[in-house]
Amino acid sequence: KPEIYIFDDSFSALDYKTDSILRKELKKYTKDATSLIVAQRIGTIMHADKIVVLDKGKIQQVDTPRNIYNIPANTFVATFMGTNPMNLIDAHVNHGFLTFANISIELEALPEEIKNYSSLIVGIRSEDIKTSFDPAYHFNDIKFTSTITFEENLGSYKNIYFKLAETNFCAIANAQSPSINLVDFSINSKNLHFFDAITKMPIVKKIEFDI
Repeated sequence: KPEIYIFDDSFSALDYKTDSILRKELKKYTKDATSLIVAQRIGTIMHADKIVVLDKGKIQQVDTPRNIYNIPANTFVATFMGTNPMNLIDAHVNHGFLTFANISIELEALPEEIKNYSSLIVGIRSEDIKTSFDPAYHFNDIKFTSTITFEENLGSYKNIYFKLAETNFCAIANAQSPSINLVDFSINSKNLHFFDAITKMPIVKKIEFDI
């Protein structure tokens, strides 16, 4: 019985239902072996013990799916994992505030490390941007309004696309929420990610979920 199985892009042509059934059946035969899966679709590898993220043949991060999603090693990894890539925008530190687009946040509300930078990149996941139709909207400390450029209804939820300054952003909302042109959004500053503008690596070290 083989100790190692290699699946080289074996699942990308399958629909999601067949993919799920096949992987469930394969586990019965490969549970005592190591499986190496080369995949184009994130859903295929979300149940892996470890994921190796490559960019132009170079390893960017080796970690559990949860750590790669929540604690990306750089901006490339941040936009790799997830149904929607992490939203990224250039930001500046000046006169005691972190500013990006028309949003300003007092540095006192942010991690201490931010004060050492004049420019950086701010990241936020789509699901962490709440609309005014979401009860969580009222508990967030960053609020802004933007014009919707496009909506993508995906059944149980919808992607809402808009711009901050000239940067494209995506938020996730309940599919039943009204479709209007001008939407109020909010973000909890604790959900922001911060990256060095030059190295593209995280400025603030976050706690790992899986070791």
